[in-house]
Amino acid sequence: MLRSRVVRQLLFEVAGLRRSDPAVEAASEAASEQEQLDDERREIASARKRAIMIVVLDAVALAALVALRDPDRGLVVLSRSEEALFTIGVLIVAAHLGFRLAQLFVLRNLERAWDDVPK
Repeated sequence: MLRSRVVRQLLFEVAGLRRSDPAVEAASEAASEQEQLDDERREIASARKRAIMIVVLDAVALAALVALRDPDRGLVVLSRSEEALFTIGVLIVAAHLGFRLAQLFVLRNLERAWDDVPK
């Protein structure tokens, strides 16, 4: 039983979801095991929802940037002009989208591993 709890705690910490508030940690120590599991499951689900929201927002921003670009110019312009700033903006949004997609996949795998750990 102790090993399952430690494995779940490690999974939670590796994903970067550990609470930093000591008062919340102390309250979770006093809570029952089932309440603690439910709280952690809700936090994982909340993190996944936030990641999905950011992915959608980034995808919409990237689509808007591509749709609003000047059709006569290429998408990637490297010069000293406003088109170069536009290119940098597109690259930044695309990189952030990729990062958040990877985070979403990590959270999905965390949830799968969480379900595989015996209670």
